[in-house]
Amino acid sequence: MRNLTEAFRVLKAAGCKLAPVPGTKWYEISGPDGWAVLVKEKDIVGVLGTTDPEQIKERLRKADLVTASTPYS
Repeated sequence: MRNLTEAFRVLKAAGCKLAPVPGTKWYEISGPDGWAVLVKEKDIVGVLGTTDPEQIKERLRKADLVTASTPYS
């Protein structure tokens, strides 16, 4: 995966929702089964590294990222 635009396209295809956190360079990424993580913009491409939707969801769930039960908690 080479850029943020491609990463967003792949995440959306995997059924994930993306929401920028206002005033920061972080994004909340939430999955179709209820999990959510906060990820720095610069780390999104590096965390993914694949275009397979199932691998993406699994990597985000297992990544050492900030887990969010609510968007700004």
